[in-house]
Amino acid sequence: MFCNRVIFYDLETTGLKDTDNIIEIGAKDNKGNTFEKLINPECELPNFIENLTGIKQNKLLYRHTILQAKKQINEWFDFGNKDIYLIAHNGDSFDIKFLLKTFDIKCKQIDTLKLFKKLIPNQQSHSIKSLCNLYNIDCSKHHRALEDVIILEQLFYKAIELYKIILNKKKINIEDLYNYIYN
Repeated sequence: MFCNRVIFYDLETTGLKDTDNIIEIGAKDNKGNTFEKLINPECELPNFIENLTGIKQNKLLYRHTILQAKKQINEWFDFGNKDIYLIAHNGDSFDIKFLLKTFDIKCKQIDTLKLFKKLIPNQQSHSIKSLCNLYNIDCSKHHRALEDVIILEQLFYKAIELYKIILNKKKINIEDLYNYIYN
């Protein structure tokens, strides 16, 4: 559908604060390639996060830290490439901030939360769970990075369909969508 490489991604973290750390990265590009990596956060994992994600402290203990995994992650994502689009739900306010602590990112970002708020402004909630209920998408495995990416990709293509209907377009490119959200 798009000429540019598009990467759907999601992070699991030790919490919601800027001082928290990444514990899992999941991604899938529009060519079908996937990336999944557990990360040692170098701190104690809160019980709440263990219960939410199902990721236990002992699963992370001997994993690479984000700095040890930096080269591998950067090679897969190609963060220096300005022609790549990174897509995440609430990515502008959450996910990208965690990545920017370690990586120099030149890619453009598309936040599907902002996209859905613009497409369906009267929707009571634009959370992943609410959007999955709206579009009848199974989100029972929500809160694991790669599972969330698979959900995100499905929601993104639902947004594309809606975008085409609302703007009466047969074809779109990723730049049009980016401009719709951010301009």
